[in-house]
Amino acid sequence: MGNKNALTMCLTFLFSRALSAITQSISSADTVANLILNFLLAKLLLPGIFLAYAFISTAISRSMEVIALMVPIAVNLAKNGAFDLEIGTAAVVGDAVLSDNLSIISDTTIASISSQGALVREKLKANLKVAFISSIITLIYQQLPHIV
Repeated sequence: MGNKNALTMCLTFLFSRALSAITQSISSADTVANLILNFLLAKLLLPGIFLAYAFISTAISRSMEVIALMVPIAVNLAKNGAFDLEIGTAAVVGDAVLSDNLSIISDTTIASISSQGALVREKLKANLKVAFISSIITLIYQQLPHIV
């Protein structure tokens, strides 16, 4: 019999891809992209998406699900000229990885705490310091084209 955790992660990714395909078939990614374009100022679009994806990915706590669900929205926004495709995709992937480390219910958090005998509070404090600094640097970097 195989590793139960590996099978669970594979099934999670498979189901998140299926959900992504369903959302594409009903054009929900297009709808969300249009809503974002209509309600956010152009210069706040990328930081707004970065922060929104950070909260969503912390709640979901699985980086692959976040990537599979959010990349179609970022691609649609990039197609509409909101930002470069590379920067939008990098924001999604960065948020997914960042928030996966900050989520209490993440499989990596549970594995690292149980294998090292650490407290959840200690791990999250250490990760939050790094995440906060890198998020601030990312938000500043995203605004550089508008500042210069």
